[in-house]
Amino acid sequence: MPAESATPSRPREIRFDLLKAIAILSVMFAHLNPSPWLLQVRNFDVPLFVLVSGSLFVLSAGTAPLRWGTYLWARVRRLLLPTWIFLVFFFGIAFVPLLFNDQLRYPFPAEIVRESFLLVQGINYIWILRVLLIIAVFAPLLLTAYRRLSPVLFAVLLAIFYLAQQALVTVLGERALALDPVSQYAFYVLPYLAVFGCGMLAAKADSFTLWMAGGVSAVAYFCLCFLQTGSLAFVFTQPHKYPPDLFYLTYALALSFGLCALFRNVRSIRPAWLHDAVEYLGKHSLALFLWHIVVLFAFFHLRVQGPFALRYLLLIVASVLLTMVQQWVLPKRVKSFFGGEK
Repeated sequence: MPAESATPSRPREIRFDLLKAIAILSVMFAHLNPSPWLLQVRNFDVPLFVLVSGSLFVLSAGTAPLRWGTYLWARVRRLLLPTWIFLVFFFGIAFVPLLFNDQLRYPFPAEIVRESFLLVQGINYIWILRVLLIIAVFAPLLLTAYRRLSPVLFAVLLAIFYLAQQALVTVLGERALALDPVSQYAFYVLPYLAVFGCGMLAAKADSFTLWMAGGVSAVAYFCLCFLQTGSLAFVFTQPHKYPPDLFYLTYALALSFGLCALFRNVRSIRPAWLHDAVEYLGKHSLALFLWHIVVLFAFFHLRVQGPFALRYLLLIVASVLLTMVQQWVLPKRVKSFFGGEK
């Protein structure tokens, strides 16, 4: 996914491309429906995306003033416009089979098309883009708080964001999940805004601090497991993802902070082709994310079978090839929406 960027001059850091590459590959992995345990192991990908976005945002902003309107338009240009262009193609190509067989029906109801363009429900996979766009609305305010508060007070502010979400869910109870998607925004935005802020704090943290943050998150997760089960039995976090609660977030942050610590001092990758591959995945993460949706729908309609590892490899290769074709075919101005982000 595109990195949060306030200025265009910050040089690339391969550690962030590495983290984004892990996140996008984990998303692809999950959407092929692996076994429950494998699905659980990678259940940190979306928070990792948001965490990296927070780090890149604060590093890009530096100490210069941030103009809210300019920044928000940059995020709309990087997130919303490419998604709309993609959806026009996606829903348009679905008409092609109808040209050759008048017995077929268009597979997507009008409501699905409308909700997809509004980033609410629709084709399901694009909900995270809605969250990132709403985070962009509040990111400049978060940056002001980050610059004015100590790290401890800023962390307290992030905790308040999450507690506010929990209070909303607790007060509304089951009604919270029955609300329309627009009304549910707060249940997703507040927790992920807290994760985004964690990424801001992690941007300049050393490896030891990141390991400690991951360790604290892991301890918090197992404490929650103990409170729920009376033992340290592992609690699967997928049921706690929509909306994200403490089970999901503590597990995801434990792994995300751990990966940040592991790659904190990585400056280059050898061999050179692997460095280039990781940079490509990080640089074009949004395009890869969007095109993997096309491949998934193709798998479904063509009833692609076979070993999981083979299907996963095919999904990656097909998504990369489609991204490369897009970069070759699209006009330069449109192409810049999809790739080349910091």
